[in-house]
This record gives sequence, structure tokens and C-alpha cells, in this order.
Amino acid sequence: MKNEYWPRLVDSTLENKLEGVGAVLIEGPKWCGKTTTGEEHSNSTLMVKGKPSIRRITGLIDLESTAFLDGAPPMLVDEWQNVPDLWDVIRCEVDERNEPGQFILTGSACPPLGETVHSGAGRFASFRMRTMTLFESRESNGSVSLRSLFDGCRVDCMADLTTEGLVSAIVRGGWPGRVCGGTGKAYTAADYLEMIASKDMSKYLYRSLVDDDDEDDDASGVYRQNVYDVTSRLLQSIARNLGTSASVASIESDVNSKKELVSTPTLNKYIATLERMYIIENLEAWNPHIRSRTRLAKTPKWHFSDPSLAAAALKLNEKKLLNDLNALGFFFESLCLRDIRVYLDSIGGRVSYIANNNGYEVDLILELDDGRWAAIEVKLGSLEYDKAADNLLKLKDFVDTKRVGEPVFLAILTGMPDGYTRKDGVHVVPIGCLRD
Repeated sequence: MKNEYWPRLVDSTLENKLEGVGAVLIEGPKWCGKTTTGEEHSNSTLMVKGKPSIRRITGLIDLESTAFLDGAPPMLVDEWQNVPDLWDVIRCEVDERNEPGQFILTGSACPPLGETVHSGAGRFASFRMRTMTLFESRESNGSVSLRSLFDGCRVDCMADLTTEGLVSAIVRGGWPGRVCGGTGKAYTAADYLEMIASKDMSKYLYRSLVDDDDEDDDASGVYRQNVYDVTSRLLQSIARNLGTSASVASIESDVNSKKELVSTPTLNKYIATLERMYIIENLEAWNPHIRSRTRLAKTPKWHFSDPSLAAAALKLNEKKLLNDLNALGFFFESLCLRDIRVYLDSIGGRVSYIANNNGYEVDLILELDDGRWAAIEVKLGSLEYDKAADNLLKLKDFVDTKRVGEPVFLAILTGMPDGYTRKDGVHVVPIGCLRD
């Protein structure tokens, strides 16, 4: 019996794109729900997984046969990047059919380095899918929408989510298999990272150096062990620097703290590969027009695509996080960032942070495609509300509003249950009330 499908915010995005182009590409980390969502919107499926399937499809492409694409549209082509030539085959098929909504492609990694594909401009549309937000996992009651805040609404709400519930959501993550049940319920973020370190990095980092059929080869075994060690230490280092703008040099020093494992150029390749697999998704710095002469930060902040990966890398359970409120603050900020990213994707926007070399910083800057923007400080508890509000109000003097406009709203995103608009106009919004 098929499990109940839990609606995702990208459902409408996918439907809209299918109406306008021949093929839609859904990108994102493994296990975030791409296949399930693709199946929900498709009428046939082509799974590009496992050596027999990959060899069969590759062989048919060599024979210039497209019979495997004859399923009813939209056809889901799952993990297409395992046969990169599929991109051009589908591109040509889209041209020939000349109708929208023919294919849905999903991929949990960009094609391996050195394997390029032609542009799909005019035939393909794409979007990134992330793990489930608290609203999608039904832990946020959705009584405050991000869209309504941009429309000038005030806040008066109450969240049902407790601090313990928030910590549980951080450690569990937004993985549909964990949230919705089914066969993926027992699969944890720790299992996910083990798979990344032991298998996927070897596959995507230097595919040409390791043949999957030669796992017993001594040189291959040494290579794999080194990849495992470097990946594990790198994931731990990023987790220790979660929410900070630590330099790559600092990360390298941490990775090599016990023994020399990796050089700077190679470490950069590891980081790029983790980005290609959507494991890490750093927060970029905002560069608006400013009135001050102080230099703005340009270095991105380290973040995983889901906060549970950081917890798993450091072997943190709910009890350990609850006993370390300082660390919990960083994990809570990462959770909020994930949700904000998904909500902004839904309404059309992007998120960044702003900081200068004098210590001034605002956690999240939200920009909509129409040019409107807002600022958010993330605070787990209520003791720092006044300080956070003062910091937000200073931003109006720091940014050249004649050039970028006034912020539409200022808000404190919190783990506390009470939501309201302060006398100074700053909103206090519980993450357990927020939606798109």
C-alpha cells in the first residue's frame, strides 16, 4: 500500500513549470523527497539506478534508440545524472515533441567533473528542493505567512511547538522518510553521512580514479579509506563551525589537526563536491549600498542543507543539545535558515546575511524578486529580544535606503511560543507559526 503523500511547497512550482517548458529538473540532496514528489506529478517512471539499468540505458543511447522514453508524459527520469548523456537525449526529444510537460528529471548531484552537457535553455526549467520545513512536517501551525509580513501585516499568534519539539526536529531533520514514516523511518542522518563518506564521495570526487568494479584492488582500497577519513573530518569541522564565516584555511587546519590528510587544492575539491551533492549550502553575504565606510563581510557562513547533518557529524542527540544552549543557538539558526530558504523559494526571493568589520551583524536579509527586502534576527529565547530589536533598527541607518529602499519589515525569529508586534514595530515571530 502506497504511503500518504504529504504536500510540499514545491508542488505548485513544479506544476507551473510543467505548463511552460518541455522538461523540469528537480535538484537537491538525496532523500529530500524529489522522487516521491516527481512520482506524484508524473504518469510514468524511468529509474536510472543500479548497474543493470545504467548499462541498459547507456547501450540504447549508443544504438540511438529512445524507446525507453516512450512512457506517458510527464515521465519521471530519476537520478538522470548517472547517465549524463540522457540530458541531450531528452533535450532532443523535447524539441521533437514540441509540447510542454513531457519530462520531470531528478538529481541528487550535478554531473561528475569533466562530464558536461549542453544548455537546456528554452526546453528545461529547474528548481532546488530541500528537506521538509516545519510547516510541511506539520509542526508549524502556519498562522503567520512570510508573504503577509511583506504585505505589512502585524503579528498576533501562538505556537504549539515546544523547545523540546524544536530540538527533536533539529536532530531528526526534515527528511520525509523520518517525518512521514514508512520504510525510511529508521534511516538517520548519521546513516546518511556514513553513506556520503564511504560511497558517494568516492563516486563523485574523482570518478576516473576509482572503478566501482575494482573495490578489492589495494590501491583503490587505500584511496577509499583516505576519502572516508578526509570526508568524515571535513564534515565534523564544518559542523563545529556551523553558522560562522570560518576561512577554508581554518577548516583545513582542523581537518589536518591530527595528521596531514589533505592539501588546500584537494580540500577545495572536497568542499565543491559536497556542494554539488547539496550536502552543504552556505549562506552568502549581502552587499547593498551602505552609508558607512566600514568594510562589509564577503565570506559565506557554513551551513548544511539540513541541520540534522551537523548534529550527526558531531554525534549530538537531543539531550546533549538541550544541555548546551550556546551550541543549540547555532543549530536553531540553521533550522530557521532552511525553512526561510524554502519559504522564499515559494514566493520568489533569496536570503543572505550582513556584517561589517566593526562587529555589526544581522542574521538574515530577505530579498524578494520585486526588490522589497526585510531583516531578521534569530533568537532561540526571549532574553535577547530588546538587544536584537535595537540591532535591527540600526540597520536603517547603516544601509543607504535611498538606493535600496526601506526594509519592509524587521523581525525576530524565535523558538518561544508567543508571537506579537512590539511597540517599536519589530515583529516577534515563532518559527512554529511561520509558513510561506
